Amino acid sequence: MSLFQELKRRNVFKVASVYLVTTWLIIQIISVISPYLHLPLIFGTISTVVLAIGFPIAVIFAWAFELTPQGLKKTKQVDKEESITDVTGKKLSISLSILLAFALFFIAYDKLIATTPANTTAETQTQSQLLTIAVLPFINMSTDKENEFFADGLTEEILNKLARVSKLQVTARTSAFKYKNTNEDLRVIGEELGVRYLLEGSVRKDENSARITAQLIRAEDGFHMWSDTYDSDLANALTVQDKIATEVTEALDIILDEQARNEMQQAGIGDVQAFIAFQKGVETFNEAHSNLFVNIELLKTANQYFDITIEQAPTFKDSYVYKSDYYAHVFLSDEVRYSKEDKLQAQQELLSLFTHVINNERNKNLKALYQMSATLFGDDWRNLPRYAQNIQAIDFCATIQWIDVLKSLGYKQLILDLAKKTYECDPLNGLNKLTLLFENYNSGDQEEVRRLIKQFNTKQGNQYRYAVVEVLTYLAESNIDEAQNAIKKASVGPLKNIGEGLIASAIGNENDIKQAIKLLTNHRNGTRTYLMDDLVHANFIGDRDKANEIAAQLDKDPAGSFYLLQSILNCSCGATFDIEHTPTFARRLEQAQVSWPPQTLIKFPMKDW
Repeated sequence: MSLFQELKRRNVFKVASVYLVTTWLIIQIISVISPYLHLPLIFGTISTVVLAIGFPIAVIFAWAFELTPQGLKKTKQVDKEESITDVTGKKLSISLSILLAFALFFIAYDKLIATTPANTTAETQTQSQLLTIAVLPFINMSTDKENEFFADGLTEEILNKLARVSKLQVTARTSAFKYKNTNEDLRVIGEELGVRYLLEGSVRKDENSARITAQLIRAEDGFHMWSDTYDSDLANALTVQDKIATEVTEALDIILDEQARNEMQQAGIGDVQAFIAFQKGVETFNEAHSNLFVNIELLKTANQYFDITIEQAPTFKDSYVYKSDYYAHVFLSDEVRYSKEDKLQAQQELLSLFTHVINNERNKNLKALYQMSATLFGDDWRNLPRYAQNIQAIDFCATIQWIDVLKSLGYKQLILDLAKKTYECDPLNGLNKLTLLFENYNSGDQEEVRRLIKQFNTKQGNQYRYAVVEVLTYLAESNIDEAQNAIKKASVGPLKNIGEGLIASAIGNENDIKQAIKLLTNHRNGTRTYLMDDLVHANFIGDRDKANEIAAQLDKDPAGSFYLLQSILNCSCGATFDIEHTPTFARRLEQAQVSWPPQTLIKFPMKDW
């Protein structure tokens, strides 16, 4: 008898078939139940390896042993006349048929039922959820504190590269870096950031080499989907970033064409010293914005680091964006130390930086947003409508933008959509939360504002953080009683004084208004002009002549149009002056084809215009 016939007689082929089909079914079951049992990723790997090792053992066992009425015996001990391999074979055939039926059912269910979306909206939401990721700060494992900037730079480089992948939404740096030096549960981080995946890692940098470890984790259950360790000298350390970004996209089953792969690899700084300088600049930038009033001198210090980055990596756009913030704040400052010439020079530097950013921005929607911002800082607003129309979708995360001053003059929906996207990209950024509240408030959705306040306070454990914003929502509904209850929650300080001033103005009690204005002006020390604040206070008290006088004075300032727009937002009371007293501002509104007067959210009884 040939070997093939003997293998067939001993049911080796049938045992092998049953084993393989059973193994496949077991692996499918493990893949389904693992997320719900919170099993580690290695459990599936170990199970597959054990089952694979078991295959040759099962085949050898089928060859060497035979099932008889008396139990298992070695095949060579069983007389062929007494062998029941035919009966055993039939049982194995029935088992195989049943297992194959189960396998076919599983495949049919997976391909035809489980993958069929209930509706297009649900499919879009699921896909959006599946492709959200946050790059957490890589841990510095070195003893040298200076290497912290190297680790942060590496993190940001990977973030920038992944952000270039159109199918991925990457959480912005500010929110991701909130978890630096924390031991928060990864599932909690994923929930707070609203992402499905997390990329974390560590860096051990010596004098001339670095060991970089990275791992991709599914946030909902902590599964490690991919991990790797890279050893590199510093000269080639930046190539590791490309490898990590590429392997992450592969782990997420994202297929990149050649153009998309090149865009991803070209993103970022590409120079070790440059991205260390950039990290120092961003750290100083964030410190400058950490208080109620921006520290312009710290922004100037931050620009020294951004200048190093620009020199070493002139094509890296973010350095120019961050650097522009200093010149914008000088231009918009009402500090008496800045002369008209200082502000005009800052304006030119700012427009030059915007020009570079615009010329190098590939996303046409984000480019149009930068064009709108640059136009606002310029002297000719005729292109504003065209640039606004060019923003077909909010498919970007803007680091800095200025067009929110236009929300009361016809761009309300655009700016609300922008605020929603910016918050989605950077959900732990306090400024983004506040902006989202104000844009919903200006859109008239006061219930949504109060819902968001409750949500934000619950997450932060601070019940009174947004009390003044809550006051505004009740005043917009003419609900004075609830506004007065809300202001009681606010902490003592300038913001509470502003809220009290708005309530007094909405009631129309002249004595209370004057007392509120007195509290708001007590802290003045002569370093600023406070003209914009005085314009709002003139509206509180209903002094139309004073308001027009101040507006005319502001209109002559290089940044006058910005000041006048900001006064409208700060007051929420419609037109804060008569347009004929501000010819420069009136001309720009006509160029921009925006509506006048702006909407009135809060009515002041003493204001008759």
